[in-house]
Amino acid sequence: MLSISTNISALMASAEISSINIAMEDSMERMSTGKRINGARDDSAGLAISSRLNSSLIGLRQGIKNAMDASALLNTAEGALNEVENIVQSIREIWVQAANDTNSAADRTNLNTQAQQLLVEVDHIARSTAWAGQNLLDGTFTNKTFLIGSEATDADKITISINIPSFVELGVDYSVEVTSATARTHISVLDEAMQVLNSLRGELGASINQISHVIESNTNAASNLAQSISRIDDADYAVEATSLARFQILQQAATTILAQANASKQNVVTLIQG
Repeated sequence: MLSISTNISALMASAEISSINIAMEDSMERMSTGKRINGARDDSAGLAISSRLNSSLIGLRQGIKNAMDASALLNTAEGALNEVENIVQSIREIWVQAANDTNSAADRTNLNTQAQQLLVEVDHIARSTAWAGQNLLDGTFTNKTFLIGSEATDADKITISINIPSFVELGVDYSVEVTSATARTHISVLDEAMQVLNSLRGELGASINQISHVIESNTNAASNLAQSISRIDDADYAVEATSLARFQILQQAATTILAQANASKQNVVTLIQG
């Protein structure tokens, strides 16, 4: 039927152009943002999955940072304990020398003075060793919990206590007269102190190794999570470029058809003019 009131062809072409323009806008948005999902309308299920994965990834990355901070803290403490152990070894060497009866009372007094000076340095290390404002070796760093994973479960936490005993607690009394016997007593006490230090350093070393493995494991997990999110979220530029080119061609074709549909009604004028 030849009619001028309703141009069906033009309406269909116009609707197709509108649909193509929306598709082009979506494609250009994905190419400009680099994201396949820019809103719930793009992929509501994918958006929900991506959101959960992103939450896990953010937590995992922060857990890695926490673990690296914990490792740095423990390495600081372990380094200080290493220096304390070196000093204790030097003090023990002094008492081994003092235990020898070739030394006079004056010699032993001088050796005792050297030992006490070294103990002052041990005390200084214990009071001054700190990380981010927290003292590590003065007995206050106890039951500290490090969250080294992405969750708050026991598997993601590690609890540490760092404390070195004072030599008074171990039974060292430098106020008594230094004799061969007291020197041997001091040697025994220092041996006990060495055992305590070695035990503590062993615990710290085990914790540092544990944290290192956690960092490596979480880094791999974060990488895999990021890849999974990318597959869901990120736009495929090859696909989008192909789609955009296709829509541009369809737009041009639909525009041409619309012009022809509008022009076709000119035949009615020709018919009327006879």
